[in-house]
Amino acid sequence: MKILRLTCAENIIRDVESGQVMVYNLYDEIQATAYPILLNKFCIYILAVKEEEIETYKCIFKIINSGDVIFQDSIDLNFRNRQTAKSVIKFSGLAVPKNGELKVEVYTADGQTLLNQYPILLSLRTVSKKITEE
Repeated sequence: MKILRLTCAENIIRDVESGQVMVYNLYDEIQATAYPILLNKFCIYILAVKEEEIETYKCIFKIINSGDVIFQDSIDLNFRNRQTAKSVIKFSGLAVPKNGELKVEVYTADGQTLLNQYPILLSLRTVSKKITEE
């Protein structure tokens, strides 16, 4: 199995009938005035292609914030007699403790082989204050 696409966004909708996936507000960089922050909506999209005759492939995915694993779970990618498998993982609130980088990594079931990763740059945004005199 090979992961063709790994994407993170605010919202991802997968149409059940057509199988099409719509991605809204792609995460590539997040700026905040201070950390920690809460991402109210955080979605992960995985598109995999079958390379061997295994119908269900177990993977481990990790969400890493500047080197620290903040979430880890396993997922089954089910090919259902097709060449591709699609999976959407949705979080209703993801706490990000510090700036630097947020990264999603997908590994084989044993956790030894990295299959794909998606980095998101995290940075501090400075807020300028205007002081007016009356």
